[in-house]
Amino acid sequence: MINKDPVLVVELNEFNLELLRRAADAFGLRHLQRILEFPCGTTLADQEHEHQGLDPWVQWVSVHTESTSQEHGIIRLGDVPRLKKRQIWERLGDAGWTTGVWGVMNASRNNASNNLFFVADPWTFSQAPFPEQLGLFLSLPGYFAKNYLDLSRWRIIGAALRTGWYLLRHLPLRQMLSDAGFLLRSLTGVRAGTVFLFCAFELLSVRVFARFRAAHRPDANFIFINCIAHFQHHDWNAGAGLDKTAEFVFSAVDRMLSILLPPEGAPGRILVLNGLSQRNVSGEHLYCYRQINPARFLKRLDLQFQRIEQCMTSDAHVFFATAADRQRAVELLSSATVNGKRAFDVEPDPQDGLKLFYQVAYWDEAAAGSLLVFAGREIPFLDEFGIHAKRTGAHVPEGTYLAHGIDMPDRLANADVLRHIWPVDAAPAH
Repeated sequence: MINKDPVLVVELNEFNLELLRRAADAFGLRHLQRILEFPCGTTLADQEHEHQGLDPWVQWVSVHTESTSQEHGIIRLGDVPRLKKRQIWERLGDAGWTTGVWGVMNASRNNASNNLFFVADPWTFSQAPFPEQLGLFLSLPGYFAKNYLDLSRWRIIGAALRTGWYLLRHLPLRQMLSDAGFLLRSLTGVRAGTVFLFCAFELLSVRVFARFRAAHRPDANFIFINCIAHFQHHDWNAGAGLDKTAEFVFSAVDRMLSILLPPEGAPGRILVLNGLSQRNVSGEHLYCYRQINPARFLKRLDLQFQRIEQCMTSDAHVFFATAADRQRAVELLSSATVNGKRAFDVEPDPQDGLKLFYQVAYWDEAAAGSLLVFAGREIPFLDEFGIHAKRTGAHVPEGTYLAHGIDMPDRLANADVLRHIWPVDAAPAH
């Protein structure tokens, strides 16, 4: 018999279980402590190499489609429009379950039946939010996430006004003041960089999600939270203990859980999972670079293109008017080196003759005089690329689930997790 109790799936991206436990205990975070008391097991990704499949934009597609990456074929962030597999909210909708989907990575709504609201991650350029009015809320995070190394003053002001107007109209003032107080108190001793900003956004995002959940009461809710993954990649200093930035990040997540989790003893099932995890690499001196202004960079190379969509870290999709323009870009970018090493991985799209994916392939430290060397020209590397992070966390295939009210094996593929909540023949919820 199918369990028809409502389900909350919290996609707490890439958290390291040991670090989560340490933070929950060190800072007395009772909502994190609550989920850590749930039955726990291991999930396994089907890829082994970061930036070649062992990535959240691949493994969450595996979770959502209940299929391996070899089966669904999505390897790059932004490639989800070509997805042929149905995602879990599509399958549940056909079975009569209503769904609410929020912030999920590399996903599409596909007009899923019985889907009541849908928001993809800020880097999924092909998927508009549903309902359309949520575009106002996403104006600031969407613009900032793609352009934070080269922000336009007027565009950031306009985006902030649209997002602020949405929040003022839809969130109680007392909640916003309470969250503002939490954020201001946390500034002492915290590095006020992207980790802080992403936590602040996700806290507000959880508030908006909670309003939609309360208004629509879906049978199944999915919400994606990324700030722990961001912290682990950028600021996870394993040898120095848990500092003020760690306290802020995990306290922010604890605050989000206080909004998301039902009261203890209330009906409903809860699944918290990370899709994959990270290990600490703070001593390995790996550097991740991000394009400062990708359109400016390609124009500097005299490449002809129609538009460019920057992805989450060091990568982008470029769209061309002609196959000849794309081929010229392939040849030029493929020839580039930095300090004698290959500068870019370049992938012409096999299904779209006018589309190209490329990402920075150089992981060493680049000194101030480092040059991008092409056939016949040189460009100072740090003119066009900034250090996105000196990596402190790298992906590993083993992940974790924490489940309340759901029976699952101790170890399973991440593509099989959701089948243990909703078997393929799941009956309608009503």
